[in-house]
Amino acid sequence: MDLGHRRIQVTVANVAHEIVATEGIACAERTPWARRVQLAVELVDELTTRGEISLTSLAGLGVGIVGPVPSERAGLVREALGARFGVRLFVDNNTRLAALAEATWGAGTGAESVLYLRLSYGVGGGLVLGGRLLAGAGGAAGELGHISVDRDGPPCSCGGRGCLELYLSNLVDAHGGFDNLSRSAITDVATRVGEVLASACNTVNPEVVVVGGELTGAGEELFRPLRAALRGYTHTQVHRSLRVAQAELGYDAAARGGIALVLTNPPEEAEWRRTSCS
Repeated sequence: MDLGHRRIQVTVANVAHEIVATEGIACAERTPWARRVQLAVELVDELTTRGEISLTSLAGLGVGIVGPVPSERAGLVREALGARFGVRLFVDNNTRLAALAEATWGAGTGAESVLYLRLSYGVGGGLVLGGRLLAGAGGAAGELGHISVDRDGPPCSCGGRGCLELYLSNLVDAHGGFDNLSRSAITDVATRVGEVLASACNTVNPEVVVVGGELTGAGEELFRPLRAALRGYTHTQVHRSLRVAQAELGYDAAARGGIALVLTNPPEEAEWRRTSCS
């Protein structure tokens, strides 16, 4: 499941790891979390009824949420869905789950190390190493949107200043949406994003950087200056073997990542996430 800002998505996979059903519905950004969970459960019921899918052998459930994990909303989601389905349950940030999905089924397939960045109404990321999503000590690894691109910039809700997410959000609002960004604005964004990615790549040296989100609709207007900045700010040993790719998966990327999380983590990892979200 993906309980996103503006969309609820449910995707079901069978024992052969094939996607057998997927469906999403729009929701308002202010929709309460209890209602989001209810909508997701209703989608499950609709999908399983329509496709005559039995959940009697359900192995686990992976859920993507907006924001940090652990959090109060993660606890609410865990409690409600745990009571409803009674299986191993994973709750993680939905952008990080999209990273895992791209590494498993999308643009990062076959790579051992994938760094993912999503340029959307929020900016987030994720790091996948050896097929495993890196959580970090507090479950917040991959928060690339909160790397500062302007030390003297406005304060961000995270406690920092001039964060990439805040910069992009303000720019998009000023232009009235992603589709209205001028070429010079896209170039400026791409350059700043490339600098942020360079810092991350110099640290973890990934094989592939996957970039997703609405802004990638700009195509090479975005990727050309992004690659140039990335190459200009990374160590030679890093950019020599680095590939930059546009995300391949659609609306169900985070829900697919939830499936991948169930498939790649043993039962004790589920227990860690249960206690972390409590």
